Amino acid sequence: MKILKSIAACSLFMLSSTPASPEITAGGVKLLDKPGGKVMAKLRKNTFVECAPASGGWHLTGLVSLVDKGDYNPFTGIIRAKSPLHDEAGVKVGEVLSDVRAWLIEEKSGRAMMSFTGFLKEGQIRRDSRAEYALSKLVESARRGITQGDLREHFENFPYEAWAGKGSLRSWMLKDHWMGRAAPGPRIILVFDGERLSAAIHSRPLDTRKFRPGEGPRGYHLTWFEGMPETAKARFRDFYYPLVEK
Repeated sequence: MKILKSIAACSLFMLSSTPASPEITAGGVKLLDKPGGKVMAKLRKNTFVECAPASGGWHLTGLVSLVDKGDYNPFTGIIRAKSPLHDEAGVKVGEVLSDVRAWLIEEKSGRAMMSFTGFLKEGQIRRDSRAEYALSKLVESARRGITQGDLREHFENFPYEAWAGKGSLRSWMLKDHWMGRAAPGPRIILVFDGERLSAAIHSRPLDTRKFRPGEGPRGYHLTWFEGMPETAKARFRDFYYPLVEK
């Protein structure tokens, strides 16, 4: 049911003005119909894909690509075997190896933008393309509190946008993509108290031993960073929890 809800939301979310953060294949990979199953498609190195959190060493993976109109059946949604797959710039990123059922997002310029899902091994995704890994690497290596300036490169690499704030509290949000949650929403919210990074609300675990997550709003994780007193934590909860729970 979660997958079906995600797919139903795909077209609206992919056409949103605010981009999400895709993952990137670590090399040439084969997309399977189930863990250890049949090969559906082959994808080139550095192809943008969208992965659900890993389970048992495998990622449920979504791909959005352009397909020539003659290569799919608009009534059945089947992309025919041996059909090439292209990114939005028209560059070939892979090929379907067997008939694949897909979902039409939109048609344009003689091609159809379509989405379908399969499975990739966890190691087939570049770690540095995951925002959680990149953020964790920064906070793990910091010898002092993290400031907005310390995160400049992180903000350049991942499409955060300025979000809600009150008083000295300011936040930046990274949206999740259609494979992340049944109703795509925040993937990471970074909250600053003044210039200092004080907390993160995140839908996926961080790769850090230095800071331990707790339970946040709406099933999210909540990680506190150094330098936030209890009074500020109370202000944080009072302001951000209702926004996330909407």
